[in-house]
Amino acid sequence: MKLDQTVINQLRQPIYTVWDYIASEVGPIVGDDNLGAIELCIDAGRLSSIAENPQATQLIQDLVQEHKYIPVLEFLDKQIALV
Repeated sequence: MKLDQTVINQLRQPIYTVWDYIASEVGPIVGDDNLGAIELCIDAGRLSSIAENPQATQLIQDLVQEHKYIPVLEFLDKQIALV
């Protein structure tokens, strides 16, 4: 699977949903570190538990398996602005 706009279209809303939920608690810690904010959103099953989107969790897992964690995280950081 390519790291492309299709992936962003599938992940943007679940990531925003998680961020909306956790931002008030972690925002001051994250500051202007968008990559850190993205990581908090996709980590620890939050896409499934908070965004109630297990498909997004599975998509992240598939992407990480194919491309490795850091490249996926950096791609999302460039495409989805949270902070």
